[in-house]
Amino acid sequence: MDYPFVRILGFYLFGCIIASHIDVGAATVLISLLAGCGLLSFTWIWGWKQANIGWWLAFALIALGLVSIWIATLPDELEGWVGKEVSFEGFIAYQPQLASDASSAILIAQIAYKGKRIRRKVWFTVRESLPEIRYGVVYAGMGEIRRPPPQRNPGGYDQQTALARKGVRVILFADEYELVPKQRGCRALHWLDRVRNRVETLLEASVHRHPEHAAVLRGILLGQRKRIPESTLEPIQTSGLLHLFAVSGLHVGFLAGTVYLLLGFARPLPDRFKISITMVVVLIYAGLVGFRPSVVRATLMVELVLFARWIYRDHNLINLLALAAWILLAWNPWMLSDVGFQLSFLATASILVFVPRWWQSILDRWELPRSIALVIQTVLVSLAAQLASQPLIAYYFFRVYPIALFSNLGAALLAWWIVVTSFLAVLGGALWMPIAGFVGYATQAGLIILIQFTRWISALPGSMISVTRSQAIALFTLPLVTVAVTYWRWFYGRWRYLVGFACLWFTVMLWWGVWPQPFPGLEVTFLDVGQGDAICVRFPDHKVLLIDTGPRNPTYDAGKSILAPYLLHENIRSVDAVLITHSERDHTGGLEYLQGHFRIREILGNENPPSLGKLTLSDSADIEVIHPSPAFLESGNHRTNDLSVVLRIRFGGVSFLFTGDIESKAETQICNEVLELKATVLKVAHHGSRTSSSQTFLNATDPQIAVISCGRNRGGRFPSFEVLTRLKELGLRLYRTDQSGAIRIRTDGRACWIDTFIKQ
Repeated sequence: MDYPFVRILGFYLFGCIIASHIDVGAATVLISLLAGCGLLSFTWIWGWKQANIGWWLAFALIALGLVSIWIATLPDELEGWVGKEVSFEGFIAYQPQLASDASSAILIAQIAYKGKRIRRKVWFTVRESLPEIRYGVVYAGMGEIRRPPPQRNPGGYDQQTALARKGVRVILFADEYELVPKQRGCRALHWLDRVRNRVETLLEASVHRHPEHAAVLRGILLGQRKRIPESTLEPIQTSGLLHLFAVSGLHVGFLAGTVYLLLGFARPLPDRFKISITMVVVLIYAGLVGFRPSVVRATLMVELVLFARWIYRDHNLINLLALAAWILLAWNPWMLSDVGFQLSFLATASILVFVPRWWQSILDRWELPRSIALVIQTVLVSLAAQLASQPLIAYYFFRVYPIALFSNLGAALLAWWIVVTSFLAVLGGALWMPIAGFVGYATQAGLIILIQFTRWISALPGSMISVTRSQAIALFTLPLVTVAVTYWRWFYGRWRYLVGFACLWFTVMLWWGVWPQPFPGLEVTFLDVGQGDAICVRFPDHKVLLIDTGPRNPTYDAGKSILAPYLLHENIRSVDAVLITHSERDHTGGLEYLQGHFRIREILGNENPPSLGKLTLSDSADIEVIHPSPAFLESGNHRTNDLSVVLRIRFGGVSFLFTGDIESKAETQICNEVLELKATVLKVAHHGSRTSSSQTFLNATDPQIAVISCGRNRGGRFPSFEVLTRLKELGLRLYRTDQSGAIRIRTDGRACWIDTFIKQ
């Protein structure tokens, strides 16, 4: 069977991937186009006319992918206004997934600066919750244009790319704003917004206003997860069933099938009429949940399949999937890097590629009763989906779900029941509200079983396993081996292709870092955890020391958000020691999460303070605690900061001094007690506070490199102007996590190499 759209997508993707991994400029695009035209013209002259048409099309698609990425990454004119105070007026974009208490939203606004006006999408942000957060509401006022923060740590979140996928390139931080008493936007979207509000009301009525059940139901049907209680959401994540709350082909398929069957039961209707109604309902549902990549993919495929039936044409699902992917990427090339897009298309492609062949192999050997055949087909679909999705989940989220194959079987059945009964409850409730409550008892029963099922699955040992980046990359071998085994007859006569592909994949894995080679010297990484400290030290003998674990508050845990992704990204599964310099929350916050998810051999500090003198953590470097001394502890009451553990690490001729949050009193004591304080690299104490880094202490340490770990927008307190002036006068190299993100310093004992995660 021929797959023209698969070829089109393949060549287009090839161009996009090339452009994503090289610095594409206008010159690169022009040279590529001229070179391609010249090559094809040469082949035309020499008579390869018949084959040349295919090559022309292939080259055109590759060039189209290249140009698409180049255009998508062109700088926006509004980025030139970063740091400027502007006036604005605009309306909230259609975003059904936003919570009612959000303080950020996409604003389609008219931005004005010095008489010039630009209309753009911006990420509208205020200090408190927005009073109105529905589509079309108009805000006006004054604000500052800011650049979205990029990825600041290895393995961390990249808001800049996430917003770019939505067509947003800047943040508009509103200092002054007001709600304008008018509405703007598309009438169809206003209607959809009203329908969605009505549907939410009916869904709440169907579960009798039970807050947990209503939140879970909104998550399954509308993809709104923000209101689900943490106690309910965590077991769902741990059991590997979070995809049920990302509306995709499963939900769209259930809905389309239910509508089509109900229309068939109503009375004999023309098939084209049933198809048309189903297509309209599916399109409305896609609008209700917000046209996300997974929903658009599923909607496009369902619409194309139904349209093919409407015009009495055969359809090939693999071709339709490729066509849907190409349409989405042509509309927004940034979707190529979207995890939801990748998971949705690869899981669907895996089902379409593997399941028919597996099922045919089973039918060739056995005759099965219909009930058993249905069960086996369901298992095969789940297996194929997991083969594609588990490596991607491991690569992006550093975790795999070994029992997801079986848990998804029960969860899919429950999800089908919930979707169907909810649809019936909404239909009935639209006619008469008590019907929603009556049908809702069936929905509520399914929700109760699903919630308990996820809790039971998550409590099983090994339900979720953390993996490192290299292990995640190695997992991609599994679906590739499955392709070779499933289509072994095709490869049997073409063994050269198989050997060549195996060699290519082996090379890719080497390049991708499946077998990472650790730096042979000492490596120190100052992580950007905001206003706090978290430092990872990797010794030449592969021992790992963490110095502090960053802050934690009700909405942010540095251990979960920063340290865990970093450690797994760096292929670290166990930590030899964690040193807590002192007990303040901005240094200890991430420890609890790390203890629950990593093997930590020893914790120093807090209840187990290290003694003054050498630590025997690693034989490859000298590690010494130089503060607090017994004399200092006995000398009287001290501020908590002055009791910080101060650590010095020497490797060859290079030394690091980690000072915690000590202030001038402790600095004076150290200068009096330690004869030799010179350090190559100094971790500036207390985030650069004016109460630390006295001139006497800086003269005694005489550093060549200084690192300040501090949060952004701290108003001149951290770091203080006085400390920055003193450091500048020393003529050293100064690095700050608020400006450079994570800062990595490597040394062989003679020289230092410094790499910042955000390039200045």
